[in-house]
Amino acid sequence: MDHYFKICHAKEEISRLNVEIQHVTTYLRDEDCYLHACKAQVQEFNPQLAHQVALHWMEHGRFNAHHLHRLTQISQLLGFTGNILPGESINIGPGTSTSNPTIQPPVIVHSDDVEEGVIDVEEDTVEDLEEDQGADDSAEEISRTVYDLLPHLSVKCTGLSPC
Repeated sequence: MDHYFKICHAKEEISRLNVEIQHVTTYLRDEDCYLHACKAQVQEFNPQLAHQVALHWMEHGRFNAHHLHRLTQISQLLGFTGNILPGESINIGPGTSTSNPTIQPPVIVHSDDVEEGVIDVEEDTVEDLEEDQGADDSAEEISRTVYDLLPHLSVKCTGLSPC
């Protein structure tokens, strides 16, 4: 009886993996396009940062090539019924791998403008600095608490959420 239910569960798992495999290939393609677009936008105003984005892109590209190779091998298995072609992502919000990056160059303030009074620069007071330090300490404490809780949480992966 256990053997029968394991086979039934295996069939369910195969149908779920057929969906997940296409999610992975879609994400790999979208991430590659996103990093390429980020590099192109940053290149205009900060070539050094663009180089770092390119290094990150190349590192991910090496892993992506490995993953795509393994997915291709999986697709050639006898009985594979899925599809390894990328689909269309439904997660298109800002900051996702399918969004178009909108990287703006930083505003550069020239020291001449500050001295001539063109730009009004407000000095930080001791109270402002103490308030900022308190906020930083609070954020750090929250981060540590979340980090301590992570090993105790169990997250169930579904077909719609990345894991």
